[in-house]
Amino acid sequence: MFLIDDKGRGSFLTLGRDSLKGELPRVTVPAGWIQGIRSCGEWSLVSASMMPGFDYEDFTMPSRDELLKKYPQLEKEIKSYTRE
Repeated sequence: MFLIDDKGRGSFLTLGRDSLKGELPRVTVPAGWIQGIRSCGEWSLVSASMMPGFDYEDFTMPSRDELLKKYPQLEKEIKSYTRE
């Protein structure tokens, strides 16, 4: 999982069950942060819950180009977690 915080800093997390390897069973992503996730294996089962309730009117999905313009220092990571 790759996160971009509200100050434009990027960080990586690994979701999983093995805490001895630094894996996290769940992550809370604060409002206004950007998240990207990909499987490290053949498949993954992922779910999400939002609080307060989710409304598509409040949702935005920035394009790769928008992210690259806003966070040029994270070009490698953004290209790795997005499609053209």
